[in-house]
Amino acid sequence: MPDLGDERPTSGEAKASKGQRGLAALAALFFFAVLTAYFAGHKPVSPDGLRSILAAVGDLLLAAIVIGLGGGIGRRLAGHGGRNHASFLVVQAALGLGCLALLILLLLSTSLLSSASGWALVVLLLLLFGKSSLHWFGSWAALKSFRPVNWMEGAAALAVAALLGMALIEAAAPPVHFDALVYHLDLPQRFLAAHSLSTPTDNLYWGLPLTGEMLYTLAMALGRPQTATVLGFAAALLTGAGVFVLAAEFGRLAGWAALLALFAAPSLAASSGWGYVDWWAALYGFALIAIVIRVDASSPSRQAILAGAMAGFAGGVKYTAAIALPAGFMAICIAAPNRRGLRLGLLFLATGLLVLSPWLLKNAVATGAPLYPYFGGGEGIRQAGLVGSVPAPPLGQSLFVPLAATLLGYEKATGFASDIGPLLVALLPGLALLPGSTRRQFLPVGAYLLTGWLLWAAASQLSGLLVQTRLYFVLLPAWALLAGGGFAGLARVSLGPVRVGRVVGALIALVVGLSLYREVAASVQANPGSAVLAIETRDEYLTRRLGGYYAAQLRMADLPPASRTLMLWEPRGFYCWPACIPDAWIDQWYVARRTLGSPQAIRQAWASQGMTHLLLFNAGMDYVRNNDQRYSEEDWAELDELLQGLTPVEKIGGGYTLFRME
Repeated sequence: MPDLGDERPTSGEAKASKGQRGLAALAALFFFAVLTAYFAGHKPVSPDGLRSILAAVGDLLLAAIVIGLGGGIGRRLAGHGGRNHASFLVVQAALGLGCLALLILLLLSTSLLSSASGWALVVLLLLLFGKSSLHWFGSWAALKSFRPVNWMEGAAALAVAALLGMALIEAAAPPVHFDALVYHLDLPQRFLAAHSLSTPTDNLYWGLPLTGEMLYTLAMALGRPQTATVLGFAAALLTGAGVFVLAAEFGRLAGWAALLALFAAPSLAASSGWGYVDWWAALYGFALIAIVIRVDASSPSRQAILAGAMAGFAGGVKYTAAIALPAGFMAICIAAPNRRGLRLGLLFLATGLLVLSPWLLKNAVATGAPLYPYFGGGEGIRQAGLVGSVPAPPLGQSLFVPLAATLLGYEKATGFASDIGPLLVALLPGLALLPGSTRRQFLPVGAYLLTGWLLWAAASQLSGLLVQTRLYFVLLPAWALLAGGGFAGLARVSLGPVRVGRVVGALIALVVGLSLYREVAASVQANPGSAVLAIETRDEYLTRRLGGYYAAQLRMADLPPASRTLMLWEPRGFYCWPACIPDAWIDQWYVARRTLGSPQAIRQAWASQGMTHLLLFNAGMDYVRNNDQRYSEEDWAELDELLQGLTPVEKIGGGYTLFRME
């Protein structure tokens, strides 16, 4: 059968008569008329669905604009990056985004940020850096590094695309994940409402370094919460791209192995769509390593300064990510040994501390305590209670923290609280099989990672809260790079007729397949696409995903306008603020008992603060009662007495009880 789409008119057909041309025009009009009439009665997308899809596309475009601005600013500040061009594109973006976060901090500190001023800022920055941003995007388009060259690379690329694609759909739906609702998105919401860097006493997380939250504040000023979560996804995407191109310098299969080790784990790819800030720490961890392994090349002082800025920005994401400072110092001393390395390392530390200092200054000005909210600032009872709320893990777990985090880490469980999969640890022994010259190239990365592990182990012995893997995502890119190098080492060895690389590659494929199965099952069950496509309304989706919690939020929204609800053992305030006061540190009752004493005094104090209702999260209370040894039996007896003096309104979703205080 001939391919009608490829037919070309002959010379005779090209000289069609006027009648034929008129008939052709009528036939075309008829074709379009039938299509229009058909789809007018057979709408493929409902109006609500179309609006929702366009909103999601808008989130993607706005996130791309912010990322592009970061790339353009970084390109202008850091230059083009020389021969390590591909990974340096990530460094440029990281640098520019860090500077943009500090600019948002300045605007909030001077009460100048709003939706209108956010848009004005973006327009101004596009005028100043738009050309550089276009060149930055153009550099990515010109790269050929990511194009699979055989079926194995194609399969790896499809697996990574599927894992990240599911995370992107999650990011495009209304946010539902715990820490995002407690502070990563809750604080930007408050900052925008106040047009300033507010310091709410009910959510002390404002005292943390807030680089990620500053970028989310800008994203929410431009769009909506989903704009922020999509921007957070982009941080993971940039990190993964950088890890791949850097590891691929040791062989393309090493690049894909590093990328799969990074993303083929339940807590890693999935969390990129949660609206958390951990991947921002990972982005700066990668940028630091990408610079340090070149620090002995031309312009070493400039590179040390740039690497120090990356470490400072990492600490600006969260306090625990500041381990990038000592870890990076050790990496530089290995990369450029002797006096030169020490000099560059000190320059690195000085720059990092300078870049980190705005966050410490913010706290010092507001509270007099640079490391607030965990040290100083008049919160001694809360701080001591938080540190002691979770006991340190067994010493053996801390000593072997990489292996323990791998084998004992489960998402949403106590302890490490993340599942990082088996590949990051399992591939490391293969480094011993690399040639000596190649191993030496990995030494700075190894020094960085080993120092980070030691600090992680030491911190976990100070408080059980500090054992959580998500606090140390700044180490993940280095870890993945070494895992990729380990695979490159294993691929060099044969045991008789058996090529070890093929066997290990098959096992990696099995791990990735199992991870895909698990994530597809979780995605199908959560079904965030139903919200993106408006198959479910926003309230229906959130009620299904959040259960009784969101039902309680809806009930509080029905209370009289002047109502204010205090929540006990429920820290998520995003969907009810400002009508609710969350229990962000899960210590409202603990602090009230130790500062106010009797149920009568506590009730009077809460009433004087304008509280009209109390929402009790029963499951949260029961968990704390069974696991937190800080509380005494008298504390619980006094709580029972307090509740007996309140008026029950209703039980909500089987897990919450609403009381009236009046």
